[in-house]
Amino acid sequence: MKITPELFHAYLKCPTKCWLRENHEQESGNHYAEWFKTQNDQYRATGTERLVATSSIDDVAVSPDEESIKTDKWRLATNLAAHAQSDSWIVESELHAVERVLTEYVFAIGVAGFGFLLFSILSILSIFSSWSSWSS
Repeated sequence: MKITPELFHAYLKCPTKCWLRENHEQESGNHYAEWFKTQNDQYRATGTERLVATSSIDDVAVSPDEESIKTDKWRLATNLAAHAQSDSWIVESELHAVERVLTEYVFAIGVAGFGFLLFSILSILSIFSSWSSWSS
């Protein structure tokens, strides 16, 4: 069984919804859910574009494959596929952006540090709700 981010999010909302999606059942169509997905996708695209705009074009890798992740000299990778496999489970996800952090300590030991960025409109909504509760 392949567990994708969509299946995982569906399971968090409702296990039955996850099962229906895994079995390719036809969705009934929820206008709010479609609108929210569109907003989230736009937020992610805008956030990624802003990150890429602040970096040199030579430092950015877009959708790199596994081999170029290890060998290329990138500082920022976007749309990075991540996979893990167990006996009967395959888990896959997409990291929206990964930044390779270079410091003096990293040069001394020869290993790079990484920072992972996931863009979600939900994180913005939770920040605004927290801020509004502080301000009242």
